[in-house]
Amino acid sequence: MKTLITSTLAAAFLAGTIVLPANAAQSEISKILFGTIYNDNVSVVNVTNHMYGREKDLPLTAMYPSRDRVQAAQAEVRSSPALQEAMQKRGIRLHNILWVQTALNGGKIVYIK
Repeated sequence: MKTLITSTLAAAFLAGTIVLPANAAQSEISKILFGTIYNDNVSVVNVTNHMYGREKDLPLTAMYPSRDRVQAAQAEVRSSPALQEAMQKRGIRLHNILWVQTALNGGKIVYIK
């Protein structure tokens, strides 16, 4: 009985340490569970679908954008081919972009409605 438990624990440990190749395609089940991974250093935050009561997580400029800021954000996306491609992959139209912020790692955070 003791060896059965030991061998079961060892098999479970070894099964957890198997790593898939880094360039493996994302499986359908992981897309369903976690969403699509784009790896383009762009994060998108939907302001209208943000969880109720967690509005303090959003910057005020994203929650209450002025017309000038919206136009500047949309111009920034228009001038950047990488951002244009990222929005196209995600199916986000230019008129839905509220604000673009540069993250500390150099990536972009795009706030949309």
